[in-house]
Amino acid sequence: MNRLIIFDFDGVVADSEIIASTALAEALTEIGLTTTLEDVMEHYMGRHWVDNVAVIEAKLGGPLPEGWAEGRRARVREQVAVRLTEVRGLSAFLDAHEDWPRCIASSSTHEWIGLCLDRLGLAARFEHRFSGAEDVAEGKPAPDLFLHAARTCGVAPADCIVIEDSVAGIRGGVAAGMYVIGLTAGSHTRPGHREALLAAGADAVVASYAEVAALLADQSRSGAPSGK
Repeated sequence: MNRLIIFDFDGVVADSEIIASTALAEALTEIGLTTTLEDVMEHYMGRHWVDNVAVIEAKLGGPLPEGWAEGRRARVREQVAVRLTEVRGLSAFLDAHEDWPRCIASSSTHEWIGLCLDRLGLAARFEHRFSGAEDVAEGKPAPDLFLHAARTCGVAPADCIVIEDSVAGIRGGVAAGMYVIGLTAGSHTRPGHREALLAAGADAVVASYAEVAALLADQSRSGAPSGK
């Protein structure tokens, strides 16, 4: 039987990371916490939003302004309606691996995942979805979300392949004892991202879904185990 592929969502399925990260940088700068896109990617990307709020409020020295979070979300959704695309190569990869079990394990909420999947016409292709914001106590980089996804899908961690684009997600997959592929196909990828994912413990880092497919084919031919 083919192994379970666990997809992160933002930056791996939906090319939404650049949209959300830009909106966050702009919203933080507007309240006096000057933040660049690179700052967001280094300090906030791929993490549980509750954990990010704690970091932001520590930097601010107090609570976020009333209504700030709602305004940021509205800004992101406006952009999603007109700019959202899937990560390049995803649909072709799914077509070629239709018989492989798959699920989503994301730090985002179920509502956000569903919104974006509907926008992309991909809802039917991802029946199983897991949220680090709602389904587990500890989000990425803890392994809880990945282990929860594997357990629910009835697959041992060693038989899971994680596809991630963030340092936090890579660390979570590694901690879960899974084979972890870093993917840099999203439009948010910047110089040094590949090296950061490798440093976080990724088993491999690739720039496209064609390279993911080649990696899985090589493993299948060699009979290499997926887990550590």
